[in-house]
Amino acid sequence: MGGGALMDINVYNVHLAVGLFGKPKGVAYFANVEKNIDTSGILQLDYDNLKVVCIGAKDSSSDNQFLYSR
Repeated sequence: MGGGALMDINVYNVHLAVGLFGKPKGVAYFANVEKNIDTSGILQLDYDNLKVVCIGAKDSSSDNQFLYSR
């Protein structure tokens, strides 16, 4: 797809989180950028009673993760 880690990988985690919990109150994205492309990143979605953390990477062979905690 060519959109970096957020658009190619983490978009599926975002879709799952919004489907489960609705629109977040706040969003923060912490990207590892190489040549103006986010090759990996951590996305934090803030809700009233929980935080959802989505981790996606194109620059490693690690698993993609979807975590949430109250």
